[in-house]
Amino acid sequence: MKRYFTYRDEKSDKFWVIETNEDEMIILYGKSYDRANGYSKMNPKLCSAGTKTGKLFDTEAECAKEVEKAIAKKIKDGYSEQEEVFINLYNEIKYLHHHKENSILPQVLAELDKRDKPLRVNYGIADLVWSLFSAFYFRVECHGEVKFDAIADFAYRLPKLEGADDKTANDLVSLYGYGLRVAAIQNDEKLDSFIRSHVPSETENSQLAIGLAYSAARWNRKDEIEKYVMVEINDRNALYMGCRPKTEKFRLEAFFKPYLDILAECDKKR
Repeated sequence: MKRYFTYRDEKSDKFWVIETNEDEMIILYGKSYDRANGYSKMNPKLCSAGTKTGKLFDTEAECAKEVEKAIAKKIKDGYSEQEEVFINLYNEIKYLHHHKENSILPQVLAELDKRDKPLRVNYGIADLVWSLFSAFYFRVECHGEVKFDAIADFAYRLPKLEGADDKTANDLVSLYGYGLRVAAIQNDEKLDSFIRSHVPSETENSQLAIGLAYSAARWNRKDEIEKYVMVEINDRNALYMGCRPKTEKFRLEAFFKPYLDILAECDKKR
């Protein structure tokens, strides 16, 4: 038995993992985000930097009883249990931009398909977003290979995930934006239509705006391009250290070439 719990508020970001090995109770705990070093350990299954403790009991029954007491206390303290299916989802997504065969993702997607209600993500998915961003950076900037089919499969399941807090909900919206970029790059109109049916047409989320701009350029919705490009330009958090024009990422894609005049006007308004 192994169960994962997380806690986050304005000042804290912690994980707590408990497991049993016959008559031994093992606990791993620590900070999920190192603010001093800016390093995120969102996935407790992979975290090796926490503190690990163990305690032996006379019997397995006594051990199980103490485990339940420890879990009850953590829940009372405000910790939320994290489903392992989501942890497995992270484990797979983080390797999408590597040359590795997908192994966990199909099982995770099948698990999501079984659910009548969305999986409530109660911890945040910053690492998922970063992994997908890395995949796109590798593809767009370095012209490397990305498992686009795997990202598309995941994008179709995005409605099966629900953000439990504002940040997580915003991260999910960002993933929709990445899905739109995959659809545009792959000229996959079916995926594009699916995602756009699940996202708002008005947004302040720069990653979704980028995806919508890709979609508009790929499928010739000229009147939408400037609107979405300007959302990206006006987002201070999306600046590339101020070292290059904000529209460069769009110019890299061939389907933006008919709209270079629009991008030039956007640069002037920057």
